[in-house]
Amino acid sequence: MLTSLLTKLGSVESAKAVWVVDSEGFNDKANISISINTQFYGYQQEHAGGFVIKEMYRIGQDSLLTVKDLGNWRREFGLNISEIPIWERRNNLHEMAFSAATVHV
Repeated sequence: MLTSLLTKLGSVESAKAVWVVDSEGFNDKANISISINTQFYGYQQEHAGGFVIKEMYRIGQDSLLTVKDLGNWRREFGLNISEIPIWERRNNLHEMAFSAATVHV
């Protein structure tokens, strides 16, 4: 399942880190440090014997952990995950602070 997941997620070169963990019991108040450019995925076993795959990220250091369903894996069907690119899935950056500068030449 892990190899299939990383293959379907595509390029991970721009990621600060890539994690795949058992996320049973994770919620939006989990005390873990995950930056916006970290690819952090969790899996939870379903009653039918498959797994639910979740994507987790934090917009800002003090914001709640965002946990979204990404897909699932079942022995009989294989891996089924969202085809939406990572930055389209993480498009709500309402708490993110950005710095910008301009240079006139």
